Amino acid sequence: MRADPKYIRFKEWMLENGARFPDVDFPVAFGHHGELMGLAANKDIPPMRGFLFVPDKLMITAEKARRDPVLGPIIKKHPEVFGGNTLIDETTEIVVFLM
Repeated sequence: MRADPKYIRFKEWMLENGARFPDVDFPVAFGHHGELMGLAANKDIPPMRGFLFVPDKLMITAEKARRDPVLGPIIKKHPEVFGGNTLIDETTEIVVFLM
């Protein structure tokens, strides 16, 4: 899995854009057949210590969806779909943003 070009490119992109994950290995396969991809600690990580640091510019958020020049006006125009302030509403905004 670590030799897969898509994971190599993704990891390089993350690092080039300021992400840091010094105490974990990526990617790592979990599950009975390696069907779950994730991170694995490569040393003991004490409680309350961060292990994955992702800059805001790489985050996909509902707020960024609302500020998007194309999607933002649609969100404002359709409060019946996007008008709430709940996790479900924000998830809907992010899903549509990704589309």
